[in-house]
Amino acid sequence: MIKSRHKARSLALQELYSMGVQATVTPSVFSTVKSEDELFTFLREDERKELDPTLLAYATFIVNYVVENFEDINAKILAYSRGRSLDRIAPVDLAILRLSIATLLFDKDTHPSIVIDEAVKLSSSYSNEINFRFINGVLDSFVKENIKTKSTKGTI
Repeated sequence: MIKSRHKARSLALQELYSMGVQATVTPSVFSTVKSEDELFTFLREDERKELDPTLLAYATFIVNYVVENFEDINAKILAYSRGRSLDRIAPVDLAILRLSIATLLFDKDTHPSIVIDEAVKLSSSYSNEINFRFINGVLDSFVKENIKTKSTKGTI
């Protein structure tokens, strides 16, 4: 399950990044919930067939949660991004932040430290070697002010 959730988050990140880049040309890209078939078009057909259906369902849920809560998630990122406007945040970092804030909001069973650790891992894989600090800082500040944590750790 751990690798599945990581893979699902990675797929969701890639889709959110793609949507973010596309939004510079078509701003309405974040206004419509999409089906699983409409998402992840970057996957080859054989790659899609090899994926666990629950993995695709989870990744689809994440992407659509971001779409449904787009304005609220962006407002939260702006509130904790230390004065940076959204257009000054690298597109991949913005996608990681959207994914992570969404996960913190909907997944109450996963401990926030796990979400932040996952964001840092995704950042080290997809972004540059310095931006993980910015992502960590935004998410840590958001969690401290908004998320009540349990003393026990959640699941990945």
